[in-house]
Amino acid sequence: MRKLTIFLIIAIFLGLIVVIPQEEELSAFRYYKKIDGIDIKTPTVVAVPMSETLNSIPIFAVFNETEKTFEGFVIEDINQEEKVAIEISPENYQPMIDNDYITYFEFDFQENAPNRASLTLTSEKPILSSGVTLFLDKYVALPRTIKILIEDDNGNRKIVLAETELTSNTINFPPTVASKWIIELSYYQPLRITEFKLHQDNVFKETQRLIKFLAQPNHHYRIYYDPDRIIDIKTKEVGEIHREKNFILLSQVKIRKNEKYTVADSDKDKVPDMYDNCVLEPNPDQKDENRNGRGDSCDDFDYDGIINSKDNCPLLANRNQLDDDGDGIGNACDKEESRITERYSWLPWLIIIISAGIIISFFILGLKKTKKFK
Repeated sequence: MRKLTIFLIIAIFLGLIVVIPQEEELSAFRYYKKIDGIDIKTPTVVAVPMSETLNSIPIFAVFNETEKTFEGFVIEDINQEEKVAIEISPENYQPMIDNDYITYFEFDFQENAPNRASLTLTSEKPILSSGVTLFLDKYVALPRTIKILIEDDNGNRKIVLAETELTSNTINFPPTVASKWIIELSYYQPLRITEFKLHQDNVFKETQRLIKFLAQPNHHYRIYYDPDRIIDIKTKEVGEIHREKNFILLSQVKIRKNEKYTVADSDKDKVPDMYDNCVLEPNPDQKDENRNGRGDSCDDFDYDGIINSKDNCPLLANRNQLDDDGDGIGNACDKEESRITERYSWLPWLIIIISAGIIISFFILGLKKTKKFK
């Protein structure tokens, strides 16, 4: 019985190790497609159309419900017409247009100064566009504002979108044609952008996206998609299934809302990361006393390099954070000592002397009693 109990405890523990990460990863996705009853006798490559995901982060999870594991898969995009190639400057901004949602560009950030950045997108052919989308790295909030301009061959600039506060990662504006686009951003927290997409409205949008994976007989699957954050899912090894031409196309798969979806909220303060003025410091009230766009909890009022929520003197610089009395208030701003032993420095010595006298008295009494019994 004891061995069985130990075995169950170990099994439960290992189960938690496997299940909890899966729950965290799957909770990032808004939707999934459920695949049941594939009529196959041997492992077979199946393909599921996912064209409705073309404007979302192209991160997917093929979850094997039968084995509770993530399957390897390949993505195939079949384009009827290629989009116009775009270049970005400065050149070190390249990770924002490399179609890799894991790489990112991290903008320079100064904690107590206005942070602004400008990027330029150019193309050989004019692009008709009516929107842009920013894809952010995890634990990152939206920039505070965005401004969009175009520039003609003579260097004349025209405002397409006046400086506007961001409330979504997709921003729309009146349809505009240009070969050179200037994007200006202001931000109040560290900013990482994984991809910056200029919508190309003049491209014929007949793109078919397929997710291909190797299905097993009598297994059930879910394809999760449209996450609200960047996630990295470890999958099983995927073979050369992209070479397989005789695959089963499952075109009639219903879309379902993911009941496990939870909006990204790194600090658990019930304010989504995208809109949180302190992404990593809980501040449900979003209080911003100086209205600089950075919440008071992660601001640094005294410029000593320590954020308010961790600073024992948030209004007075004290980088060393000394707190001799241990009352949570730094020496620099502790106007009155909170302990009686600090107000009267001689008191601890008096207590020590009295304590020593008591101990010595008991020791002497003990010796007298010992002599008496002798």
